[in-house]
Order: sequence, then structure tokens, then C-alpha cells
Amino acid sequence: MDYVLKRLKWSIVFVLFACIATPAFSAVGTGTISGTVYDSSGTTPITSGVGFYCGLVLYSRGVCGEMNIVQSISANTVDGTYTFSDIAAGTYYVRANATNYLDEWWASPLSQIAQSSAQTVLVSDGGALTGIDFQLDKGASISGTLYKQDGVTPVTGESVTVN
Repeated sequence: MDYVLKRLKWSIVFVLFACIATPAFSAVGTGTISGTVYDSSGTTPITSGVGFYCGLVLYSRGVCGEMNIVQSISANTVDGTYTFSDIAAGTYYVRANATNYLDEWWASPLSQIAQSSAQTVLVSDGGALTGIDFQLDKGASISGTLYKQDGVTPVTGESVTVN
């Protein structure tokens, strides 16, 4: 019985070590993924403005189910297009974010807010995937004043998170 428990213990340690020690996917290849980031209409590209940013992140899923960043890039500020280059053959997920828009994961026919609704993008060796487009929904803002418990004194120097 002790032998079985020791063996089980070492098996668990090995699996935990594999999950922690496995590096992010980093193989370089020749594949590409490209598309355009549009507003929710799907026809108007999201482009530049003062303080504007539009970024995309390419992820792979690790051996323990975690999402690992493979590449991060910015979309073209003139026409909203983007291209991930030098991608190894594999299965990926793509996420877009832009100033004043909701972060969304790629899915067809419409990008999705929930990671669980993301669809995979399969890149073959040397493959060029096009049309991996996003249709980002406009974000909203909340404004107001946060008061201390007395209801009179404003809270300053603190950040507020809304879930």
C-alpha cells in the first residue's frame, strides 16, 4: 500500500511540474493569420484617433489547458487590418481589443466576448489564413463620485473595479 501511495504521489508531482514548467508555445514557422478589425456593423474598420489603440493577441492552449500568448501585435491604424507572421503549424485562438470597444475572441460569423465561445484557428505549415475578422461592440462608460462611508467625503487615489 505504501508503494502505491508513493507512486501516486510522484505521479501527481510530475503532472504538476509539467503544467508549471511547460513554457509558452514558441516554435517559429511560416504560417500567417490576417484579417480586419471592424466595428459591430462588420463594414467599418476600427481606425486611429487620439489615444487610440487596437491590439490583437494570438494564443495557444498549453498541456494543462492554460492559454499561452504566442504573439501580440497592433492593427494598422489606417485600415484596421492585421497580420500575425511566422506562425508554426498548430491550433490557435485570436483576441482583439481596442480603445472604447469590448475585448472579443474570434468566432465565425461574429466575434464573441466570452472566451468559452472562441473558435480555434488552425494553421497548417506555411498556411496563410485570411478573413479572420472581428466585429467589436462599442464599450460603455460609467462615471460618478465614490464617497466614503459618511456619504460626504469623496474617495481619492483609489481605483474602482466593476465586474
